[in-house]
Amino acid sequence: QRAPIFIQFLDSVWQIMKQSPNAFEFNEQLLICIADNLFSCQFGTFLFDNDFKRTHFSLNQNTISLWHRILENSNLFRNSIFTPLNAIIKLDVNKHTISLWHDFFLRWNPIIYDENQFINL
Repeated sequence: QRAPIFIQFLDSVWQIMKQSPNAFEFNEQLLICIADNLFSCQFGTFLFDNDFKRTHFSLNQNTISLWHRILENSNLFRNSIFTPLNAIIKLDVNKHTISLWHDFFLRWNPIIYDENQFINL
């Protein structure tokens, strides 16, 4: 079974990042990388839906972790304008501030994007 819940979560994070671009240590490419690998089965990170099954099938010994690959390439996912905050991020939840995450949902549209701008691990 596949449910869009995690993609919706990543989209929510992106919406917050759009409103407070300097509040996150990571960039949009990290969110896209995680979303791409959610169903890729290239990494064991998102296989199975509970820790019992992951342990039973020894995923940590038999598969590569997406997090390990991300840490190896952490410079690709750093937000160059990150500034640590000592305050709560205030969000504008007006429906007019919510927008389509173009770089994720429309990236395969050749009219809009160049295929060479995305990171492949």
